[in-house]
Amino acid sequence: MGETVRTLAFSSDTEKLNWLIVEGFYSSPKLVSQKLERIKLPSNIEEGEGLCSLIRTLGLLIDTQTPKQVAVLQPGKSKFQNTSFVRIKIEAALQIAATQKNVPLHLVSPVSVSAYKKKLDKAGLSLEAVLNDGRRFSPIVMSDVICAGAIKLPHE
Repeated sequence: MGETVRTLAFSSDTEKLNWLIVEGFYSSPKLVSQKLERIKLPSNIEEGEGLCSLIRTLGLLIDTQTPKQVAVLQPGKSKFQNTSFVRIKIEAALQIAATQKNVPLHLVSPVSVSAYKKKLDKAGLSLEAVLNDGRRFSPIVMSDVICAGAIKLPHE
């Protein structure tokens, strides 16, 4: 059996970053975080100063949480077929902060998250059953962030 990997997993919207810690293995992830944590984006994220502030905040988070890797859930397709420029900046800030801390970063597509959930379903499991005593996660996005981290865990 291989070594477990501590993963700092993220999702974002135009106002905040959501994050939590997952570790273990692909088929048996363990939720370290008891809740989905949030980082409010700087109001001046569109400017260089705001972007630098976010990079510093993310670097401190990486330092305190000591992950072996970072996983970022990419945004899904919007009905307008575009991605918010703010989300592009967030993803860039995450990549810079992880690179500065020598922590590998993996981008995870929403399609990969859906496929992971389907694999669990085929095995007669659900993420909620495995990690949350069968209760739904709140907020709902928490299950997607968990999956984004679990997908990048090593196989046993």
